[in-house]
Amino acid sequence: MTLDTLAYYTEMNDCKKYLDALPNRKKLCEKTKREYIRDLACMHNNDADPLTACTTKNTFYKYRAAWNYTFTQLANDIYQQATVEIDIAKKIECITALSTCITKLKKFPPDPDGLNFIHQAQGLYSSDWQLVKDQAPPSKSKKYQISTLPKNWRERFFKHILEKNSKYTTAIATLAITGCRPAELENGITLHLLTNQTIKVRIQGKKTHDGIYGQDFREFEISYEGPEFSYLLEKIPLNNQPFLVQVASANALGEQMRKYSNQVFSKIKGNISPYTYRHAFAKNIKSILSSKTDIALALGHSNDKSQRYYANKGKNGGGFQIEKIEGTRAVKQISSNNSFNINQLPNNSGGMSM
Repeated sequence: MTLDTLAYYTEMNDCKKYLDALPNRKKLCEKTKREYIRDLACMHNNDADPLTACTTKNTFYKYRAAWNYTFTQLANDIYQQATVEIDIAKKIECITALSTCITKLKKFPPDPDGLNFIHQAQGLYSSDWQLVKDQAPPSKSKKYQISTLPKNWRERFFKHILEKNSKYTTAIATLAITGCRPAELENGITLHLLTNQTIKVRIQGKKTHDGIYGQDFREFEISYEGPEFSYLLEKIPLNNQPFLVQVASANALGEQMRKYSNQVFSKIKGNISPYTYRHAFAKNIKSILSSKTDIALALGHSNDKSQRYYANKGKNGGGFQIEKIEGTRAVKQISSNNSFNINQLPNNSGGMSM
């Protein structure tokens, strides 16, 4: 065995050690496997990787999962082929391909246990996607789109909702006064009308990943000088019973809102969606609250950093008053711990050169 051949065998063993050290992933259904293989083929054909192929946060994580699964399976298959190959030249060819697979896999390593979510909540991790998002032009963000809406967009939009007698009227009014995530409306949000004509809100959180981060529940008392709040004052009975606001499908709610948005604001780029209200809510409470901890609790965050991805505060609170904000978890102070920069991204060489 020559020295060069020995180096290939060493490389092969190192690759195997890396594969063996990877965390176990949950078993995938055949449909998901086919989708992952198709997604990787699409990236390969376009000489791309999860970062250069994605257009949104969701597509980044989807392509990343496809990248993880497919290269892991491919590396294991190539390793098995290399172990039984007798011809030295073909064995070296297999080892070279195996090494390429491992190199690509290390660019976006698998995280089946969701440890990155835990580390992100602790301020110890920032995803490649977030680094790219931070560098994106402001005009592409919901955070900035809201500033392009007319000042009276709420009144005009809700007036249209009332005229259409939409089945989502109560849900949209609740979005306006709570800033909840649309998926949280699927759980159901409880509203209590208090004797001082404020509404006590209780929200069961989403995006908590089984309690790893976020707020499982949050509560606050709110009042607002707007048509949505006036509508709810008439809708909610003044008693001790909770008034439940719930939708069967957050996606259906979003589609209906986008349809109405096109009818009311046909010349505006970008539709009004549930997250438009969430950003508007963030803008208002940032204007009236001095505590980042309170802002985080009201938005359902477990750290004081995530709020910076929402609309900046305005000149006033837009008629909002909020108090007695509580959550199920203490808010971590990490807003000043932001040491990541775009230069930390790996080189995006893309395609499969095997």
